[in-house]
Amino acid sequence: MTDFAEQYRQLLTTDESIATLDSALSLARRIATEPAGKKAIRLLDQSAADAPALSGGKSANSRRVESVEWALTVLAGEIETRSRDLPPVQYSLLRDVLLLVFHQAYFALLPSVARDRARLLAAFAAFADTVPHPSDQCQVRGLVELAHERFATAVECFRSALAATHADEHDFLTRVQMLWTVLVEQHRWNDAFRCLVDIYPRVTRNDLEEVSALLDRTFMEAQQYKPHLRGKAMVASR
Repeated sequence: MTDFAEQYRQLLTTDESIATLDSALSLARRIATEPAGKKAIRLLDQSAADAPALSGGKSANSRRVESVEWALTVLAGEIETRSRDLPPVQYSLLRDVLLLVFHQAYFALLPSVARDRARLLAAFAAFADTVPHPSDQCQVRGLVELAHERFATAVECFRSALAATHADEHDFLTRVQMLWTVLVEQHRWNDAFRCLVDIYPRVTRNDLEEVSALLDRTFMEAQQYKPHLRGKAMVASR
């Protein structure tokens, strides 16, 4: 299990790409089918795990969609069904790797699969239901809502994810940036400013500079946008 954990840590620091997605899917299959470490169990037979990747007559991305769907629904469901049988290390690692699969599929695969987009989003939504930690579950739901362009719902999901994330967790700042970005892109300047002010007291020293920069950008972008609105109002009044 140590080797699997090291592979996961390496993939976690890799940029979003199809190659990283393929590696994450491969790792998820191996952890589920190749018991390694004390008390680790085989969740699925190798043939069942390999079936999506081996399906013929389809494009590489269509097979990837099937593999992602398998990982985020079949494997995720099996993990929950047999959670009491899994040793804590294997359970946690599988959960972390599936979150990585989701992340890579969302940012690297989803933009390039127009035909399978609905199918992939359905797998993402189903996966969210199996994510045990509220912060991760809300973040996954927020990204799904964002892909559907349901911005108000996405914002509320991101708010909940951020509220449930400790300031010293590695993804705290990422979640601040995600919520801030959606608010700013929707020109909700006051909400963006209030979000940053609210979380400021719990920001760690390492992140203070970044959050302060976001506060400055919020003010500057709001000021730049106001003349644009005034110009439109003047034209409309003529």
